[in-house]
Amino acid sequence: MGVNFQEPFLNQLKKKKVQVTVRFSGGDFLTGTIKAFDQYIIIIEGKDKDFAVYKSSINVIEPEKGFRIQDV
Repeated sequence: MGVNFQEPFLNQLKKKKVQVTVRFSGGDFLTGTIKAFDQYIIIIEGKDKDFAVYKSSINVIEPEKGFRIQDV
């Protein structure tokens, strides 16, 4: 079985309330913090509302400058 990088990465972003930019394949993007996630969806807390985003639609999750993942 391989190493699961996704869960520790998302957990740290969520716990530390790191601002992220989520980039989609069509070029659109969404900025906010990760409120929750499961196997298929990430809930992004935006400025005025929450967004449910399917993981399969995401190209990149870009944390704010200076974030480093720990303990993977």
